[in-house]
Amino acid sequence: MKSMMIPASLMALTLAASAGVGLAGTQQGEAVHTAMTPSPSFDQVDANKDGSISLEEASAAKALENTRFESADQNGDGKLSKAEYAAAVKPHDRQGG
Repeated sequence: MKSMMIPASLMALTLAASAGVGLAGTQQGEAVHTAMTPSPSFDQVDANKDGSISLEEASAAKALENTRFESADQNGDGKLSKAEYAAAVKPHDRQGG
């Protein structure tokens, strides 16, 4: 019975890997797609076209996580200027995702 358990386990891992499913159950293809998708432009995220991006706009556009938004808001005014947004997404886009 022991001899059947090891090959069955290996078979399950092989099938999971070939299907793009990681051990944590996430789809590796989705992670790669997200990582390779460039950030939306400033104009795409600035939904109300007021010349700045609020946390709500960034969240709705899935442009920046809350923690990245807070660190990007260098002057602490609660919104991102074009320069602040560009600086925040530049490293992300340079890495290919």
